[in-house]
Parts: sequence; C-alpha cells; structure tokens
Amino acid sequence: MPCFEFAARRPRAQSPGSASPSDWLKSCVAALRLPWTLECFHLQGRSMMPTLRGGPGLCDSDLVVGLRPGRSVHLVPQTGDIVLLVDESGRMVKRLKNIVFEAPTVFAKHHDDWALQPLSSLRGWCWVEGDNAMLSEDSRIFGWLPSHRLEAVAIAVVWPPWRSTWLLEPHRVRDALSPEGVRSLCCCRMPVQLLRRAAEWAH
Repeated sequence: MPCFEFAARRPRAQSPGSASPSDWLKSCVAALRLPWTLECFHLQGRSMMPTLRGGPGLCDSDLVVGLRPGRSVHLVPQTGDIVLLVDESGRMVKRLKNIVFEAPTVFAKHHDDWALQPLSSLRGWCWVEGDNAMLSEDSRIFGWLPSHRLEAVAIAVVWPPWRSTWLLEPHRVRDALSPEGVRSLCCCRMPVQLLRRAAEWAH
C-alpha cells in the first residue's frame, strides 16, 4: 500500500541541534498553523467512483484530507486535481477539468507568480466533472463555477486504511507550504504525524 513520506528521498536537512533560534521560531509557527490549513471530509455518493468512494458505513466512505489555499499555502489548483467546492446546496467533490484565471493587473501574468498569491485574490472560473459521469451532477449541468467557491484541494485518502493513497503529488504539498513550512517538515516532525500515522495503518 502507499506510504506517506514527505522527505524520505530528499537530502537530509539541517539537524535540529544546529538550527538557529529564528529557524526554530519559524518552524514552530508553521507547525501550529498547519492544522488550520487542512480540511477533512467524508465522501457522499458515487459521482467520483472509482477514484473515491462514498457510502453509508464508516468503512464504506473515503475520508479525504484537503489543503486550503491561502496566504500561508501557496497552492494554485491545476487541471486534474480533485477539489472540494461549496455552492448553495452544500459541499461537493469533483475533478477540476479546467480553470481560467483573470490575470490581475497588479501581478505578473506568469503561472509561477500566480502561485505566490492567495487564491482569494485570483478571480477565475472552474469547470468540474465527476469521474463517474453517469452519476455526477457537475458543470455539464450547472456550467462554470466562480473560483472563490473552491474551498480545498484534495491531497490524500486517509481512511479506510486499505484505501489510503496520495491524490496530489507529495512535492506539490511541500511546495505549497511557505519556506518556513518546508523547514518545519524537516526540523519538526509534529505537523505530519497525523498523515504518517494514517500511512502506518496501511501496512
């Protein structure tokens, strides 16, 4: 089964004992901030099968962890990502088929520069569809959705353990965090313990 490892194949980071006080302070701030950037949600319905499963029982429904884009999470959703959206009827989980941003006049019009801006400052439109087209109500019915309704990008299934898997490339999760957040993943293991424990269940 898949294993959740953020830094297993990356060069060994600076040892905690040699970190400066400012590095430790930044790491602690990032560690405390990380839980507020995560979103957990149970799947309902069958519109995302076979990628994600929803059902009535505790082990019939996938528990998905999502990452909320914001000022401290530099994550711009990309085509192919699974996203959590909110509309008048509530929440829904779909695959992002297309996203079109209105280029801000005050920002450079390059994708890498957009990634440095909070999603709330990037106005755009999303086209979303379910993986199970026959059972999905999506943009083919209600059309384009404004990007401010995109609440989180799904990064992993953490329950049930035998279905745990990454939904987003781990390097994008690392890159989405600020430099302080990346440093905290190397120096302070606390922020990733919940994801790592979920991975241990799969063994």
